[in-house]
Amino acid sequence: MARRPGQPKPEAKVIQQVLRPRLRELGFEEMDWVPEAKVEFFPGRTGDIDLLVRIGDRPLIVVEAEPTARKFDHGFKQARAYAIFLDDPARPVPYVMVAAGKKLGLFKAEPPPHGGAGILYVSTEKLLTKEEILDAVGEVDEALPAEIITLETFITIFGKVFREIQTSKRPRFDEEQAVVALADLLVAQVRGEAVEEVYRSHRLARRIQTRIEELLGNYHLPRYQGRPLGYAFRHFVSRTFTGGPYRRYLTPAEVISFLVRLAAPQPGDFVIDPVCGSGGFLGRIALRWVAQGVTPDQINANLVGCDIDPLAVQATKAFLELLLPGEQRGLKIYHKNSLSTRKDFEWEGGLTGLLEPESFDLVIGNPPAGNPLADIGRQGRTPAGSLPQEYRDLQSFFQNLPDTYAFAQRQRRHEVAHLERFLTLAKPGGKVAIILPEGVFANTQMRPIREYLVAEATVELVVSLPRGIFSFTPSKMCAVLLRKEKPPTGHQVLLAEVSDRRALGAQLEIIAQAYRERSH
Repeated sequence: MARRPGQPKPEAKVIQQVLRPRLRELGFEEMDWVPEAKVEFFPGRTGDIDLLVRIGDRPLIVVEAEPTARKFDHGFKQARAYAIFLDDPARPVPYVMVAAGKKLGLFKAEPPPHGGAGILYVSTEKLLTKEEILDAVGEVDEALPAEIITLETFITIFGKVFREIQTSKRPRFDEEQAVVALADLLVAQVRGEAVEEVYRSHRLARRIQTRIEELLGNYHLPRYQGRPLGYAFRHFVSRTFTGGPYRRYLTPAEVISFLVRLAAPQPGDFVIDPVCGSGGFLGRIALRWVAQGVTPDQINANLVGCDIDPLAVQATKAFLELLLPGEQRGLKIYHKNSLSTRKDFEWEGGLTGLLEPESFDLVIGNPPAGNPLADIGRQGRTPAGSLPQEYRDLQSFFQNLPDTYAFAQRQRRHEVAHLERFLTLAKPGGKVAIILPEGVFANTQMRPIREYLVAEATVELVVSLPRGIFSFTPSKMCAVLLRKEKPPTGHQVLLAEVSDRRALGAQLEIIAQAYRERSH
């Protein structure tokens, strides 16, 4: 129910009776805080911070209040967003405080682990006094590496450009069209090409062009080509486009890094991600090869990506263009249902010779899970007629699975079909690195495929991952590494588990070390 003019906010009582007294106890005076401070998220979209604590011109704490303890998490997310977008994202607010009912929490800005994007706010475990916060601010600022600050800066700027494009009336841009226009603009600028052709091809009005130039004009983008620009774009796309029929979700950076390190693709290997999404695995492999002296031309020749989602294909191409040095005009990233070796639909590109069986040294990826036919004829589901054409084509493909999918014929599930396809694409002796639901190794109905794997492939490693790190499913997932060759006599699979999602990177590093010691 909307609040009537003059009616107090639901959290007003918490602000008056909990927040203000506690801030005074911590040493802050009323002159230190600003009520209802304005934040601009994107052009035309603003918010009000309940209380902003600042000393001079330096914001110290974004304070968000909620009427009940049940809304604490909501208040934290809101406070973090305010802290990132307030003023200059190159200098994020070092602390956020949340008061929900009588529950209070203070959080400090920290860099994400393993080079990910997005500043974290981590609980301080106790409330800090004004003196303690002032003493620690310099350390907080110093702890945020320049690259992380740059990532967050560009994520914010991309969001503003994206929203500006969406203000177009003629033509109107839906979200996917707007992100394609953004990608085209960024790639043109990194290449040093005139952006006027991009403006013209997308028919962007002069007022929008002017606003975009204001937003991007302070940055010479070719200077930032590499991790800052590439990963900022990938994380922006991943934050903006989640869910949907294509099951768009981000694979955690820690999991990507773990699987790539253990699969260890070498320069000269032919590698494919058949469900490349926004390009996380391909980007990590490309950076590994760049560090080993591989040229862009060699990377273009040896990396292949496919996805049935047209936006994912555009996002991956732009991500790699922004991530890798020089111009990437020969990228092998295709709009394709990689489960099929032939051209089934008109929208598919030509892939003659690229998806042949036993072609790749490494097949790696995080395929969708579940039953793609579940949307058909079930109450409360998305009507089949309103689904994207590619998804309807995929459902048609699963209804008429080729005989080569012996296990998926019975299961009719994404993960089973893709596991079979990954194995088919790998060369004899080649590697497969894949994310699968844990049920593949536990459910009774999956027993035939387990028996096949144990007999026909060398399963080297199965790592149970903590529930909840993949938003698309409540199920437990696991990371699997195997080799396409019969197991040697007495072979034993290394089984491991990550028990704490908050320690994902650290526990995966311990497992990786154990795997390396065992392998040598």
